[in-house]
Amino acid sequence: TGLYTSAAALIKAPYFLSLGTGLVVFRSVAQLRAKNPSEVRGFVSKTIYYYLLALAPIPFILAASAGPILGLTFGDDYLLAAPVLRILSFCFIFMIWLNLVTTLIAGLDRPRWSMALSLGLLPVQFFLIREWISTTGLAGVALATTITYVLGTLVGTVFLLREGHLVLPSWKTFFKVGIGCVSSYTVTRWGSPSGLWLIVSCSLIYFFYLALVRVMGELDDGEVRPLVEKFLPIRSVSLALRKDP
Repeated sequence: TGLYTSAAALIKAPYFLSLGTGLVVFRSVAQLRAKNPSEVRGFVSKTIYYYLLALAPIPFILAASAGPILGLTFGDDYLLAAPVLRILSFCFIFMIWLNLVTTLIAGLDRPRWSMALSLGLLPVQFFLIREWISTTGLAGVALATTITYVLGTLVGTVFLLREGHLVLPSWKTFFKVGIGCVSSYTVTRWGSPSGLWLIVSCSLIYFFYLALVRVMGELDDGEVRPLVEKFLPIRSVSLALRKDP
């Protein structure tokens, strides 16, 4: 229906924008596997760690402002899709994480396993949607889709762990990230932004979260910059600017 499509469109647009980083991840991990196998686990672990830090607050901010986002984008007639958008907000980060882990698995010379994982999720999603759509409606469809991506992400993560390519962050990291996410949700709900101010306030709240986790010791500039340079042509741009007379 139009309600589900509107909520899904708000999630799919930024998701498609994120797919470009997958090519960088694949190239980087494939090169490390070929030239420096001992560095693969460190790269995989750091990549997943910083993906966790960067993505964690987004669903909480989106869920807290689902109604105003729909109203600003599509008008008040679509406010009924707010519950669906709240669920799909969490689906969004697991879509990105699943793409990340399957890309890492493929880059580690296991493309068949990566493809099998992705294809295996299709019947799971179909079954869950079929079971829940009649009882819970559009929210059930959104929940079924979210659970499917969560399962896929968990399976892919366990595979990387069992293969020795991944070391998960400590429980303290998850605790600190949880504090940052809850704080972001609380600030968003308390501020109740709307209209064009919504875009500015959500961005500010996200940077508030980054500042908070940095204060708690979870963001190291020395590690972040080299990783960012792998995904963005910062070094190339800066060198070009220096050479430009």
